[in-house]
Amino acid sequence: MISITFLLLLIIGTSNAQYKNVALQGRPTQSSNAGWLSTGQNAIDGNTDSLYLHGSCFSTNFELSPWWRLDLLKSYKISHILITNRGDCCETFINGAEILIGDSLANNGNNNPR
Repeated sequence: MISITFLLLLIIGTSNAQYKNVALQGRPTQSSNAGWLSTGQNAIDGNTDSLYLHGSCFSTNFELSPWWRLDLLKSYKISHILITNRGDCCETFINGAEILIGDSLANNGNNNPR
């Protein structure tokens, strides 16, 4: 049983030759919610504070295959993804995490390329 806890800082996409954090307007979902401070929206709120109790991180419950997904609402060419782990504990919760990028929800998005 594992949990995913992290703070997503930035997904940079290109649109009209400009670089911007396209995660900010995305729609996050996650496999479970570990508490009232743990909404997936916290990961893309633009706040880089990595202390969980400050409300800008998220966490799933302990479960077999936890996941977090972000729908960017339109297509982008992604050039960088920056992920920051929780800064106050739980360093191993993100171990084994994989980033899949694509627009398929088949097999819960697991068919998208790594």
